[in-house]
Amino acid sequence: MRPVPTELISKSLPEPAPTHQIRALEAFKSPAYRYFFGGQIISLTGTWVQNVAQQIVVYQMTGSELALGLVACAQGLPAFILAPVSGVIAERFSRRRILIGTQITMMLRALIMALLHFSGVLQIWHVMLLSVGLGVANALDAPARLAFISEMVGKEALPSGIVLNSIMFNAARIVGPAFGGLVLRWVGPSWCFLFNGLSFLAVIAGLILMHLTPLPHKRATTSVITQFREGLSFSRFHPEIAPLLILSA
Repeated sequence: MRPVPTELISKSLPEPAPTHQIRALEAFKSPAYRYFFGGQIISLTGTWVQNVAQQIVVYQMTGSELALGLVACAQGLPAFILAPVSGVIAERFSRRRILIGTQITMMLRALIMALLHFSGVLQIWHVMLLSVGLGVANALDAPARLAFISEMVGKEALPSGIVLNSIMFNAARIVGPAFGGLVLRWVGPSWCFLFNGLSFLAVIAGLILMHLTPLPHKRATTSVITQFREGLSFSRFHPEIAPLLILSA
């Protein structure tokens, strides 16, 4: 009986799983990241629940598609304006403290919306003003959150943390509006706002309970404006960076 060639045996065997697939969940080894991930899932779902209810409420109050656009602009414009400076702030100060502050701000915004709607006194200017506040909080939150991932998981597991963070955001984007539609139908917009406000407690508690060794922050030797100019100069001499900045904005 002729022996089977070794190369045929090797071809018939399943290939081992790539290392990057095996390490996709490596970030979950960090207890801090598990706290953060679990809290963010609840909080982001609440955010999408409120987004659905807010659009319905604004349209019911105004009957105008323009009003919906203005509310979105009021929320997005501060983030666009403050984005360059917020990155510098995230480098200068404790990211965990920044995140706790922004999450508390967002929670208060949602609870105020709930209180005003429960009381029957909510007006469009309330929504506009609170949307501006949310935009400012989002501008400070986004760069601090992304930088904070490396503090929780370390450089080795950073790719895993970024991938899982992206999966979490997209999952909430799918589940949140669907769940928001159900809550809106069952109990009304006020409870959607209240649900969102309470959902922030999950991520705030996670940020407070996690144990991390604070990373040393370099003492700033230049002003915020100078650092901003240095960032613009860097993007000018690295053309591949500019499109990413525009897309982020």
